[in-house]
Amino acid sequence: MKATESQAVGRRIATRELCSARRDWHQLALNAFLTALDPRGESKESKAIRFSLACSRDIRFPEFLERLYQPRYRRWSLAAIVKSCDISLGEFLAFWQNAQVERAIAIAYRAAPAVVAAKVSAALGREVVCNRCDGLGWVEIVGIAALAPPDMIPGYLGRVPGHSAARRTCPKCDGSGKMREPPNLRACEKVLEIAGLIGRRSAVRQVITYDYGSELRDAEPDHH
Repeated sequence: MKATESQAVGRRIATRELCSARRDWHQLALNAFLTALDPRGESKESKAIRFSLACSRDIRFPEFLERLYQPRYRRWSLAAIVKSCDISLGEFLAFWQNAQVERAIAIAYRAAPAVVAAKVSAALGREVVCNRCDGLGWVEIVGIAALAPPDMIPGYLGRVPGHSAARRTCPKCDGSGKMREPPNLRACEKVLEIAGLIGRRSAVRQVITYDYGSELRDAEPDHH
């Protein structure tokens, strides 16, 4: 009987020690995670975390942000402050993951105009260096064309001292030194799809019309 009671006591002690160890590891993991995020720092990532904390709809996270700078919590570990706001490691991890997704979406939105502009440029054909004159705007008159009288050569520029061949304006770029690549047909289709002119209509920006008349009618007093 005494042996059985001793075994039961031993099991209870072992269970308490195991729970305590788990809490310690949980605390260490939470503190390591928060230290890596560095919500009190001045880096770009730290500022982004503070912004996400301030914008959270869960009042516990703005409360955590506020406590970070309160004097009474200055000596507290980050994990202790989080626990004082009743936030678990899993909840903070989920919050951080959601914040990262929102940041990624914001980056995509900011880049969208530049991406569409690049797509339009590809659709129209990018401006590149002329492949006939290498961007010089002129070519040398060689071969049988060199035998023709100057007044019969379009864009004749004359001879340059020290060079045997005469020059004329590049007939391909008309002297600009630039040319356009052929349009990218796939890019053309994508631009037209974005504009809602072809393909899926879901790409079209919806324009919501507001019926002001109904609101005015509802606001009129009932004279009956």
